[in-house]
Amino acid sequence: MTQDRQQAVVAWLDYRVSAITSALIVLMQMNEWAETPPSMQIRFDHVLVAQGSATGYTNPVLEAGILHGRAVLEFIGLRIGSEEDPQQQRATATSRRKVVNVTSRRKDDACIEDMEGLSMPSVADALDKHDGLSAERVERGFAHMLYLANKGLAHMTHGFGPESEGDDIRMLCDAFSAIIALANRHVYTPLGIEPGIFVSVEARQTSACAPHAAA
Repeated sequence: MTQDRQQAVVAWLDYRVSAITSALIVLMQMNEWAETPPSMQIRFDHVLVAQGSATGYTNPVLEAGILHGRAVLEFIGLRIGSEEDPQQQRATATSRRKVVNVTSRRKDDACIEDMEGLSMPSVADALDKHDGLSAERVERGFAHMLYLANKGLAHMTHGFGPESEGDDIRMLCDAFSAIIALANRHVYTPLGIEPGIFVSVEARQTSACAPHAAA
């Protein structure tokens, strides 16, 4: 990969990780809501431009974060195992399906292994070493997020159902937090660069979703 192309991929990753961070912030807020979403006002330079239910903003941000999350995992080399894979046949619940390495790429795919000095992590390495999150919990979060992306958002399909397991917000928090950590561990840190993230999580919000709470 040329230097110019590598810089373009890093800029692309910055954009996607920023979207995932925004979605994580939204989840932190949603976790604090009662059954009825609060009202919302959106202002640019203090000028009111939109108002209504908070879900008018939070839902699109969350859905974008899920799709960007899938793209970053695919770039790093992770996907959910196919329902036709032998190892998946008994895993009827999405959260019990396994995350596997990508084994083939399209010729125009941007992928981590094409970047100088970087390589695709193994599944075990990708799921391990997340502060306060077990590998099982990270895998469960990834599997749930990928299910939502593949069946609920990227395509219109009869194969999609709510399939809520009672902890959807926590699973997505786990997935988003782990993806941000993977980008840092396997891309930014090895390249010796700081992530160019457009948004950041305020310290006062970090406990709301508890993305790094003990499993």
